[in-house]
Amino acid sequence: YCSGLTSVTIPEGVTLIASSAFEGCSGLTSVTIPERVTSIGHYAFSGCSGLTSVTIPESVTSIGKNAFSGCSGLTSVTIPEGVTSISAHTFSGCSGLTSVTISERVTSIGSSAFSGCSGLTTVTIPSSVITLGDWVFKDCNSLTSVTIPSSVTSLGDWAFDGCSGLTSVIIPEGVTSIGNRAFFGCIGLTSVTIPSSVTSIASSAFEGVAPTTLTAAWLPSGMSKDKLTILIIPEGVTEIGSSAFSGCSGLTSVTIPEGVTSIGVSAFSGCCNLTSIATPTSVTSIETAAFKNCRGITSVVIPENIVSIGESVFSGCSNLSGPIILPATLKQLGAGAFSDCYYLNNFEFLGLPPERVGNIVSPSVVISKVNRGVYLMEYASAWRSVISSGQWRGLEMSMKEAWIIYSAIGGTLLVVLGVVALVFFKKRKKAKAAA
Repeated sequence: YCSGLTSVTIPEGVTLIASSAFEGCSGLTSVTIPERVTSIGHYAFSGCSGLTSVTIPESVTSIGKNAFSGCSGLTSVTIPEGVTSISAHTFSGCSGLTSVTISERVTSIGSSAFSGCSGLTTVTIPSSVITLGDWVFKDCNSLTSVTIPSSVTSLGDWAFDGCSGLTSVIIPEGVTSIGNRAFFGCIGLTSVTIPSSVTSIASSAFEGVAPTTLTAAWLPSGMSKDKLTILIIPEGVTEIGSSAFSGCSGLTSVTIPEGVTSIGVSAFSGCCNLTSIATPTSVTSIETAAFKNCRGITSVVIPENIVSIGESVFSGCSNLSGPIILPATLKQLGAGAFSDCYYLNNFEFLGLPPERVGNIVSPSVVISKVNRGVYLMEYASAWRSVISSGQWRGLEMSMKEAWIIYSAIGGTLLVVLGVVALVFFKKRKKAKAAA
């Protein structure tokens, strides 16, 4: 409650500044910390919003969490050589901080250590640092550049979330994972280098980055970074998390490496200029809305080992045209997977056709006219019959009418939208034998 305190001189004999010692002294403008102090406790100067400068002596080896949080008047700080770890929230909310010098002995920077330092324009992380915590530079919206050393192996969740002024980032070789929302909302980002060591790109890692240049550690021949709109995800990545590249409107091409087994919910949703996707055979699951509203996509090759396609995966891909070939391995096709795909003209399913409840005389051909499109796939061997109020459920198409044509016995399934064309299909094997 010492809000009127403006200055303090700590005597030479003091070796410890305990937790919350000067917390909330909002009128404090300067403080002299003697050379014998070795530890600054948690919240020691938290909320000292009037503090404009502080010299931390070389004798200090420990700075507690939130030690200077909320010191909005603080403009610069130097971390002494004796400190090996910057604790969580140490300088969070120091909105006036423009300069930080971190010693070469620091090995870890804790969660939210510099979050909300909106005046910070540049920071050099020394090569001694191994760990960057979650939220470490969150909402440092004046930060334009950052150097991440090769000693760092992972980028924590929300690490640079909201750093709207950040224009380029080089993620060094050695980093294996990019955390949730690591670069979420970095709308000024134009260049990102993702190394081949990365094996995991988590949910919303680059969501909202647009327009952007997203590259791997290598570049196509003759192409400069400032013109690049291609994303090559490096070998070694096995999973692309939810919303990882959602809203990256500058992307025109994505190459997904062999080894990726799952493309997460909304992973590339809203990438409206994306025109091509190279999806490897290793992918077995494409989750809900993964490519929703990617209206630039004109064709899609469904991986031959796919097991599940979630709801609305290609919904709103208004320029997507067929044929769409669904392999026999497919067990589930979500509702609205291809809704609002206005130019899509046909599907071909290589597995067994659906069964239907009712008076069906096999092997007759069944034609069902419905208002919205129609399938729920539950098993690898067949599309199980699911009829409710005269309509099928599952794959939902936004056409005024759709003719669903299939054979009642094993064979190829073709769905032709908006036209009545074919009425009979034979098994693929028989067709090949006849040929």
